Amino acid sequence: MGGPLRYNITDWHQLRDCLSNNSRDLRIVVSDIFNDDILTGLRIQVVHQLYGPLFVCVLNAEGELITVPAGSEQIEFTTERILQELAKYGFFVTYDEVKNLPQDQLDFLYTIMGLGYDKLRLLAVKGKGMPNMLHLMVFDVDKAPASWLINTHVATFAEYTSVLQIGGAVNVSDKAKRWQWEWLDFVANISDILEENDYNRT
Repeated sequence: MGGPLRYNITDWHQLRDCLSNNSRDLRIVVSDIFNDDILTGLRIQVVHQLYGPLFVCVLNAEGELITVPAGSEQIEFTTERILQELAKYGFFVTYDEVKNLPQDQLDFLYTIMGLGYDKLRLLAVKGKGMPNMLHLMVFDVDKAPASWLINTHVATFAEYTSVLQIGGAVNVSDKAKRWQWEWLDFVANISDILEENDYNRT
């Protein structure tokens, strides 16, 4: 007898083809919502034939129905959380997020690459008597220490600031906080990310 059904997707819309290991009465419904003024976003639902919607989330939601508290960023379901909820209902799915980044995130990376930075990573920096802080960094491989190519490397504060001062790197954490970066568990070539997403600047 075979094992449970498992799926790997590169686009949330592919969830429509995934079957539950728990019940034939469960299905996933994915809907694009397009109303420029009231609501736009991508709705993912787990629906039971008898009990109706059991899990619902809307990704990239914008419009009159959405309120973002002043001074904060919009709260989004993480990819990990969505997959956990789907697994709860027997949908065993992995999501290759790096191959399906939103257009505006790719535009951002394209602009960064045009400024002369070729690498992207999450970098932990040791503070004096402070916990390590994680920063989203873009850097020029020729101006940064070779150790920055090792994903587990933790930079000292002095090392971090020295690379910033010579223009070898930029901390883009604040500018890029609107997008998800949880998939970035490696040192990435920005050009490779754009290529994997078949990037075309619009």
